[in-house]
Parts: sequence; structure tokens; C-alpha cells
Amino acid sequence: MKALPWLALLGFCVVGPAEAAEAKSLSLVTVNSEPTIKGGKTVDVAALQALVEKEPDNRRARFELVRGLMSAKKLEEAKVAAIEWRKSDAYNLVVVRLLGDIYSELGDTKRAMRTYSAVVELLPKDHKAHRALASVLKQNGQLEAAKARLSAALEIRPDDSRLRFELADVVQRLGDYDRARSLFERIVDSEDTPELLRYPAKERLAQSYKRQRTRAQKAGKTV
Repeated sequence: MKALPWLALLGFCVVGPAEAAEAKSLSLVTVNSEPTIKGGKTVDVAALQALVEKEPDNRRARFELVRGLMSAKKLEEAKVAAIEWRKSDAYNLVVVRLLGDIYSELGDTKRAMRTYSAVVELLPKDHKAHRALASVLKQNGQLEAAKARLSAALEIRPDDSRLRFELADVVQRLGDYDRARSLFERIVDSEDTPELLRYPAKERLAQSYKRQRTRAQKAGKTV
């Protein structure tokens, strides 16, 4: 059986007291049997659940079950399935990242941050983990911490225009307009930037130029 890319990412994960208590108190519950749609592919949740019960060490089945439930917006059921998986596979960072995604979608930012932080600590070169943690930090108003995570992710993937855009957004929110403008300019000027990203970058850059002119006019200068 061909392994999913994430299934190779293994490492030790520290479980917090609250999470450990929750994991012990929860059990896998019966979910609706209707198939769900994931990326254009029909996912039979009931069949996957049956396969997981039959083959508890089948990571692909557990992954597809959790992702299928998430795609169907059955987040509480997805959380239960993920916690059950983690109880029997605590060294697998794939399920830890999935739990972070679930907590984030449920609005539980504290647990999402704790979960993503564990992944970043164990996989410091995983730009996706840094970006996920930055997203939750930004939602929680911790912009300086979000900037640090995005900066770390961009060091790993220096040509990633989306990471650059997200960093520019955070930097602009922090009031560092000159650096934000420089980041947006680089996005716009890069030939590798997809048009779907170039257009909003141009809009943000135009706003930045307008702000710069306004500040200059108030200071009695011309631009």
C-alpha cells in the first residue's frame, strides 16, 4: 500500500494534561453512513469506520476517515476519530496536525496553538506547520508571534509568494508600512507569482502608495 506523504512524518509528541484526560474520556462513536464528497471523490464514512475498527493500525483509513468527516463539516465527530487515532498512534505527527486543524476550525484557538506548537517544535523545517501556527496566532491577535512564524516559514520557502503575502499582511497590520510595501512589491514583480495572488497584492500596494502620499501631504512634502 502506497503511503501518504504525511505518513512519513513521525516524531514524539507531548500530550498536555487536558488533552490526555479528554482522550481517555472519549470513544469512537457511530457516524452517519451517508457518503461525503472530498475533492470530487465520494468518501463512504461508514465503510471507513468499519475498516478502522477492523484494522486499527491502518493509517490511510484513519486519515481518510478524519479528513472525510472534516470535509463534511462533522468536526466534533472528526475530533473524536482523531483523538482515538492519536491514542493508538501517539508518535504520528500527521494526526497531531489534523487535530490542530480541527481545533482551529472549531474556534478552540488555545488547543490549536498548543497542538501546532508541538509540530513546529518537532518539525522546525516544516513550513506548513509554521504557517498553520501563524494563522491561529493571527486569529488570536498575537501579530508579533505570527510574524515570527511566517518569517521562519519564508526562510524555509523563500520563493513562496503566498507566504510572502501573508507576512506582508501581518507586517502591515503591525504598522510597518515600508516593509509591507517592499514585500508586496516583490510579490508583484516576481514572474512566478500566480495572477490570483498578484492582483490582490497590486491592490494592497496601491493602498500603501496612497497612504504614503497622504502622510507626505500632511507633512507638507510632495511625493
